[in-house]
Amino acid sequence: MFESFNNLLLVSLFLWLTVLIFLIFILIAIRGKAKIRRHKLTINNVKNKSNKAAMFIDADNTNCIFMDKIVENLGQIQDSSLVYSCLYGLPASQKSWEKTAKQHNIQQKTLTNYVEGKNSTDFSIVIDCMDLLMNEDIDLFILVSSDSDFSGIVYRILQEGKTVVGMGKDDTPAIFRMACNQFFYLDDKSTSPSELKQVLEKLVTHYNGRIAYGKIKHMILNRFGLNMMGFNSFDQMLDTYGYYSTASGVILENHKRKKLK
Repeated sequence: MFESFNNLLLVSLFLWLTVLIFLIFILIAIRGKAKIRRHKLTINNVKNKSNKAAMFIDADNTNCIFMDKIVENLGQIQDSSLVYSCLYGLPASQKSWEKTAKQHNIQQKTLTNYVEGKNSTDFSIVIDCMDLLMNEDIDLFILVSSDSDFSGIVYRILQEGKTVVGMGKDDTPAIFRMACNQFFYLDDKSTSPSELKQVLEKLVTHYNGRIAYGKIKHMILNRFGLNMMGFNSFDQMLDTYGYYSTASGVILENHKRKKLK
């Protein structure tokens, strides 16, 4: 009887030991996967006491020709060390950036839109922002994009007491620009009010005071940074400089408005 009891006890102990070993292997595997996932976000160690910065570049929304301007803007950010920089985008975007990314030692994360209408690039940037926000001591987040969809993650980062710097083109929506602590424009466009006024006068004179709205808008936006000059819209700029657009899409001088009534 005692021998049967001892055998049963040994079997029970063996089963419990097997279960324990199995659970230990599961925990090791889970921790291992977590480490592998985190290691994808390569963080460079810095010895100085400056603020740690992370930069996220939206390759689908930013042309590689702006890289020099990005570097120039980074130089204006004081007391910060870039410990993480990554380029996010679909294969076509990544290909155009490949040479530039290697030259500037920027990681590349190539993505695929598995579902039509869903932007994998935006999702990936937001996820990695949250990962670093929650798990790393990052003081400054730099978002390079002209997409207003990132305004949400900007507000979330600010809630944690961190700083957000944005970089984008002149047509970047105000909701994203205004959400950032600081915003740098990437366009090398003129911001001279006097130059803008001279160009407008020449165009209107050249076309005898009647120039198509779409045509003049295209010419002006390609040359001048209206947002950088404080204008919220093209029409606001026209009104400021004494012009308006008719219902038929023609630009006229304001003093002619009364004559048409």
